[in-house]
Amino acid sequence: MTIARPTTAATALAALLTAVALAGCGDGSTRYRIDGAHGLFCVPDAINASLAAPTVDGAVDGGFAIRSRCREDSDACIDRDVLISSAVYSRRSFSGRRFVDFPPDAFIRHMAVSRSGDAQRLDDGLLAIPDPGERDAWFIWRQHGRPHAAVEGDDELMASCSFAPMHQRYFCQRMLRGPDYTANYSYVAEDRLPTSFASRDKRVLEIIDGLRCE
Repeated sequence: MTIARPTTAATALAALLTAVALAGCGDGSTRYRIDGAHGLFCVPDAINASLAAPTVDGAVDGGFAIRSRCREDSDACIDRDVLISSAVYSRRSFSGRRFVDFPPDAFIRHMAVSRSGDAQRLDDGLLAIPDPGERDAWFIWRQHGRPHAAVEGDDELMASCSFAPMHQRYFCQRMLRGPDYTANYSYVAEDRLPTSFASRDKRVLEIIDGLRCE
């Protein structure tokens, strides 16, 4: 399991959104077009982690990535308490995160079945399945209906997390369906596996939607 590690950010969410508003789509930012999303996204170059070839109108097709580490002397930074990084791309790429959505030969599905005996119950609705390929790494599933011993049916994969002893924190990755795009983001979950996601999801969507061009 590959989990992104944190980097230092200079400012919080308010500074990011202020910088985006001031930058517009002028110098120091790039316009991105995501298939199916309304309008364009203006991403300051200071927080952009990937570039592609621009089209005739100057916008870049295919999505973008943002990260919390900022270039030197830049005010356009992501709130380190919310987000390490995020890849933003077409909503059609979101194939579903339910157990039944994964192909029979998918690694995550195989782990959910074969390692259910080693699962850790986080609360009545959440079950953490260990990843044998990495020490203290887990797949977190939200179970549909009443709690049950194994992952199955409509149970949904919420996040994958890995503990970093050096930092004494969990670093997690989560795929999120936005209003008209998909976001795959990584974040810090402190010293225990996360059991709630709604508040962070909301803040991540606010960051991404704040990048839309006026």
